[in-house]
Amino acid sequence: MLSIFKNICIKNKQKCLLCSLPHSEDSELCRPCLEDLPWANLTCFQCGLPLNAQRSGYLCGQCLQHPPPYTNTTAAFLYLFPINALLPRLKSSRGLHHHHWMTDCLIRQINNRHQALPEILIPVPIHITRRITRGFNQSEWICRHLSQSLQIPTDYVSLTKVKASKSQAQLDSFNRRRNLKAHFRYQGPAYSHVAVIDDVMTTGTTAAAIAKTLLLAGVQQVDIWVLARTPEPDFLD
Repeated sequence: MLSIFKNICIKNKQKCLLCSLPHSEDSELCRPCLEDLPWANLTCFQCGLPLNAQRSGYLCGQCLQHPPPYTNTTAAFLYLFPINALLPRLKSSRGLHHHHWMTDCLIRQINNRHQALPEILIPVPIHITRRITRGFNQSEWICRHLSQSLQIPTDYVSLTKVKASKSQAQLDSFNRRRNLKAHFRYQGPAYSHVAVIDDVMTTGTTAAAIAKTLLLAGVQQVDIWVLARTPEPDFLD
């Protein structure tokens, strides 16, 4: 039924979610808007930050000197306009309709990298008090769509956030690390290859904390998959 409805929308044209102009693409966005988004194409293989290079796959200086505990970061976009205006809406039910097309864009990036896919997907957990307040975990929504599209199972229960923390949004890197100290617990299998799923990767503090937790529990490789990666403050200077 959903596929029939989608075909009807495409045939009769639908409105782009960004510019509101009618289009007949097999997407929620028209092609000009889709291609004009800040795609995370030329990025460090490990941390996902933008590189001054002709192609992705290299490591930045920071990762060469002080590599993070995760192996690879794949992001659909850089956290720039209009993504930085759209992604915060995923944390409210009013913006959940954006998660589908954004996740499709992440899948496009994953496929373009031609890397070995993980054994399992694990969404970044939120504390039970925040789940009750918000009513859902946006990382699980993203994970569900990835799992269905890529045919990779998801482990929703082994990784938990055992201690509530302040919002990370307004904290610097040092205080983010202190804010997340010993906040995650993993009680699950020692998977060979895991992809941790989140909406935004800002400083990498959450990703590093989770990766360390998983590796200490016997997981062999941890990758990070996110909808958007925040570049350094001087990226556009």
